[in-house]
Amino acid sequence: MYSFGITLWELLTGSVPFVEFEELAPYPDELQEAIIQGLRPTIPDRVIAIDLIGVLLVCLLVLMAGVTAQQAFLDVAMVVALISFVGTVAYARYIEREGS
Repeated sequence: MYSFGITLWELLTGSVPFVEFEELAPYPDELQEAIIQGLRPTIPDRVIAIDLIGVLLVCLLVLMAGVTAQQAFLDVAMVVALISFVGTVAYARYIEREGS
């Protein structure tokens, strides 16, 4: 969504957004070099990100249930929350076993 907004800004104004903040970006060349070299988030960081997406999805489903007054959204939210929880616990047990 962010990239869509940036593209629209460039198309409508003909300029690159946030140019005035470019000097505030800490070490942009080093960050770009790290990305090119293939540095990626660690597996725990990815698990946390997926868990956060699950939490946001559950929140959205609960809100939809409140707005539409349909029970089905709550059922789906409960299933998504359960799958997210089980996945996080399974990963934690995997890390616990790998460490010992």
